[in-house]
Amino acid sequence: MPNVSLGVLGSPSVRRVILGRTPKLVAPAAATLLLALSAAPGQGAATVSPAWPTTTVVVNTERAVTGTLDVKQSTSVVLQQKVSGNWRTVASDTTDDAGNFSLKVPTWWLGTRDYRVVGDGTQESAPTTFNVKPSYTPVGKASEHAFMVNSTIARWDPCSVIGWRINARQATTGALADTKAAFARLSQATGFTFKYRGTTAGIPQWDSNSWYPSDTQIVVAWVRKRQTSLFSGQSGADAVGAPYYLMGYHNGDGSSAYRISKGAVVVDSSFRIKGGYGIGLTRGDILLHELGHVMGLAHFTSSNEVMNPVLTRGLARYGKGDLAGLEQHGAKMGCLIEGSARTGDRLVVNSY
Repeated sequence: MPNVSLGVLGSPSVRRVILGRTPKLVAPAAATLLLALSAAPGQGAATVSPAWPTTTVVVNTERAVTGTLDVKQSTSVVLQQKVSGNWRTVASDTTDDAGNFSLKVPTWWLGTRDYRVVGDGTQESAPTTFNVKPSYTPVGKASEHAFMVNSTIARWDPCSVIGWRINARQATTGALADTKAAFARLSQATGFTFKYRGTTAGIPQWDSNSWYPSDTQIVVAWVRKRQTSLFSGQSGADAVGAPYYLMGYHNGDGSSAYRISKGAVVVDSSFRIKGGYGIGLTRGDILLHELGHVMGLAHFTSSNEVMNPVLTRGLARYGKGDLAGLEQHGAKMGCLIEGSARTGDRLVVNSY
């Protein structure tokens, strides 16, 4: 079977297209980070003494930081993660009468991040860096990724649950299971929370897709090409991934941002390849690739990466570059903050 082209416009080489006008940035008003951020701790006499576990771990490996506060009474203690220059509480505990505590370190999503321990009325501990790795060894280089919008950061808001639905009426057996697996892998790579909302008969289009249910931000559908305008101008494409974004947002550090508010994946139902994530051309590879576009990743020419514009025959799993790009615009950036002005949806499209 020949290599499957993931590009657009019929060119046999790497093919990429961005549809619509380049949006004009709306300068947001200043605001503070809308996270559960703690103020600087007081300068009390108590001291926190954490004992950090091994700081390089495989994803989903349970780890906890234990230790003591030198106060002999029940006291609140929290684990904080550094987010956009601020600190966000991610775990909490109450010490026993001897001042002992145990705080579970989040290891369900990949990447490198800094943590510290803060007790009630105590000095904070020195930051410690954790590196959560995948259960396999990714190939490629961390630099092997690109973004669909380069004028500013375009990303999802990690402080909101991202609901998704599937239209698998024209798909082959196993499409739902493969799609659930793709979102699980995407959650590990980004730190985002995705929730399956059920099925839909709807088919995403080039427009704002106002028909999406209020609990749904992403729709994955198997369709005939003539049923959706997302294949328009995408000659030779077998699947299309598209994020829809809003201007007028910024990050916790005050820098400008676009908020990706919706996403769409459409797969040509006449394109039949095997299901799963194994060796060869698979449905899993297509789903990881197109959902990468929905997260804001563009094509990058490297056979090591899922975002390569041509399907490869290796195992369908993220390379180092894929993971670096997803982490860079993932949950570690913290909540998005809406500014004083906001404009409508803009659509950016990439395809296989």
